[in-house]
This record gives sequence, structure tokens and C-alpha cells, in this order.
Amino acid sequence: INVNQSQELFGVPPSEFPGNVALETEPGDVLIFNHDLYHAAFGGSQRRRMFTMNCTRRAKTPTELATARQYLSVHSAGGYNVDTGAGMYFPTMIDTADDRRMVHLEQPIAIHDELFPHLARRR
Repeated sequence: INVNQSQELFGVPPSEFPGNVALETEPGDVLIFNHDLYHAAFGGSQRRRMFTMNCTRRAKTPTELATARQYLSVHSAGGYNVDTGAGMYFPTMIDTADDRRMVHLEQPIAIHDELFPHLARRR
């Protein structure tokens, strides 16, 4: 179900879709939720600012790897057809990463480069 089409599909506007819970926020608030949850913003202005950080754990099983591939096929630079110049992340994220950070970046980079070879970092 695409909640944004709920008016056409069910005669119910997206803001009144069942299960809808309005969270009142103030600038600077942080919201954390499972990205698979249907979510949207209503009533914002052109001054609305958003910073998104999607976090996942390292995939270990074939099922988890399939889920990671599916997720990154949509929710990544390549999924949005954005050429960062370094594939999954912008160059600064990779170039400034020490070994402790790089261990968390390696798997998403590899999956992203497999899915979107035309956007992989040019070495």
C-alpha cells in the first residue's frame, strides 16, 4: 500500500490513514524509528530541514544479505541515482575513516558497488 495514494484507493487522506500517529516535534528534536515503518511529514514549510541517517547491522546470513541488498537498492545513493563520486558514501566519509569506522562501511560499500557498478568509486 502506498499511503500517499490512500485518498484514491480508500477515500481516506494520507493524514487520516489508520494507524497514523502524529508526533509533535520542535527544531532540533531527534526521531528514531524502523525505516520500514510507513512514515511521512505533513504541514511542514519550505524552511523544514531534515538530516537522515539510516543505520543497519552487518548482514551475516543469506537472508540478511538479501534484505541488505533489497534495502540498499532503494535507500542509498544509487537507489536515488546520486553520483557521490565514491559510490555508497561521499569521498570524505571514506577518506577520513580509520579502521574502526571502515569495518562498518565495508559491507554497504561492497553491496552498493555490486548493485550500482556505474556509481562505484573510481580508483
